[in-house]
Amino acid sequence: MMAKASRLRKTGEMIWLSFFLLIGGSLFSQEITVTASVSANPVIANEPFQITVTVENSQGNVQMTQVEGLEFLYGPSQSQSYSNVNGKKTSQFVYSWTFKAKAEGNVVIPSIAVRTSKGTMKTEPIDLKVTKAGGQSNAAIDKDFMTVIEVSKKQVYLGEPIVVEYKIFNRYNGFSPDTHNITEIDGFWTETKTDHQPAWTNEVVNGKRYQVATMRIDVLFPQETGTFELKGFEMTGFVRTNFFSRNEISATSKPVKIEVLPLPSGKPENFLGTFSQLSMEVTPSRTQLSTNEALDFDVVFSGKGNMRLLSDIKPNWPVDFEVYDPDIDEKISVNEAGVSGKKTMRYVIIPRSEGTYTIPGFAYSYFDSKQKKYVALTSEPVTLNVKKGTGSSDGNYSFNSKSDVQMINQDIRYIRRDVGILFAPETRFFGSPLFYLLFGIPYLAFGAAYLVYRKRKQEAGNMALTRQRKAGSFMKKWLKEASAEVGNPSNFYNALGRGLEQYLIDKLSFERGSMRKGSIKAALEPKFGDDITNQFISLWERCEMARFAPASSADAATDLELANELIKKMEAR
Repeated sequence: MMAKASRLRKTGEMIWLSFFLLIGGSLFSQEITVTASVSANPVIANEPFQITVTVENSQGNVQMTQVEGLEFLYGPSQSQSYSNVNGKKTSQFVYSWTFKAKAEGNVVIPSIAVRTSKGTMKTEPIDLKVTKAGGQSNAAIDKDFMTVIEVSKKQVYLGEPIVVEYKIFNRYNGFSPDTHNITEIDGFWTETKTDHQPAWTNEVVNGKRYQVATMRIDVLFPQETGTFELKGFEMTGFVRTNFFSRNEISATSKPVKIEVLPLPSGKPENFLGTFSQLSMEVTPSRTQLSTNEALDFDVVFSGKGNMRLLSDIKPNWPVDFEVYDPDIDEKISVNEAGVSGKKTMRYVIIPRSEGTYTIPGFAYSYFDSKQKKYVALTSEPVTLNVKKGTGSSDGNYSFNSKSDVQMINQDIRYIRRDVGILFAPETRFFGSPLFYLLFGIPYLAFGAAYLVYRKRKQEAGNMALTRQRKAGSFMKKWLKEASAEVGNPSNFYNALGRGLEQYLIDKLSFERGSMRKGSIKAALEPKFGDDITNQFISLWERCEMARFAPASSADAATDLELANELIKKMEAR
């Protein structure tokens, strides 16, 4: 009986073990799939779109290849999600790259290799149709998610402002915006509404209710004539399908053409620019004063237009006035109506000789974009009565500006004869300047050491400043790591690319998620100039492209030398 019971117990254990193995296999061994998709088909030539690879139930190492007919822009972006429904576990890993088609026609996106936990798998090829600009757009009004560029005008004069609003229209429930990219346009001065905060509002379009948010508001001032295209407003977001998973969606706006007309012929002298409204007021702080006393002379412009481009004017001051460069005060606002405000140029002038002086009236002109004609701006002359002051005034010099001194009556000053009584210098050490200098050195050294200590303590507490100061030394480590991989271009460009990105993050407090050509250019140009900026961006793009198109060791060696030179120049600024 004991032996029989033992056999029954062992048989039961084997049955339960088999049962758990069977259940475990069904719970944890899910089918692995890889699929490729595009954000739109057809796409518009020279418009960005996304190629997305989705890996189900496994992490993937995607070997994205260069596609003939497409130009790589940036990527990849990654997301992942997990779900557990009735004991069935699933996972999803999504990888997206942004490209643009070079020309109208058909493009074949070949199979993309993905290394998974069960070996290398391949996606199905995709036949992509490319249409010319002005054809079908993925921003069609009947879509549930789209991006739109709205402009206040499509035909303007040179310098006339255009208000541009970048909007998203959404009909999905559970939508969460992720990233957006706005392509900068050349040939325009851009003012951005910095205090704008996107907020959802409801709007009915063609009978459909949308949630609408304005992501950014710009005011563009054209600096060149011709026809221009506003394009490339991309938006990526996620729609939650259940508590554990979500789907990525994206859209790219339809281009908007802007025609910039030249100004009419006959432009007058002293031209200030294009404005829809402009006034000028000239005000001295006083008109009665004495020699060697200062007065403020304000020239105030108020209006609507690009007030920042109003440069300091050059009044015709009397030769006996000493005039300082103006202190400029701007009170300018940017909003949905455009740019408006006030610009004050305050000159400090000091008359050096007595008399009655007349400052001629100012005469300028501007193009009124509303009336479509040139308008004159004038002011009345200002008379100043200057009496002799208590201070000394030679009368032999005149001051036309702070740095312009003129001789009037004579070329050579006489040698002074009444020098007074001469005394022998003191020979005592105690109480001499050298005595006090040597006596104060310890106190000065202690004070300097304390200031250095406080400065270093403050810098240690400012992590951003510390990273900025050490960005160059950290970059040298990346360059050293990259130099060891010159014989292996793939590893070389991977190390160099990571180093360049980290250098931007440390040096300029750049955000890793903002690694776009336009963003990098905007951050580098003000500090390092066009030449260094363009070389840096070209080098960064080659590092990105090396992921898809292998380079040679000779290319790697050349780029290593360029990287070293660039970092030296940037650290020297």
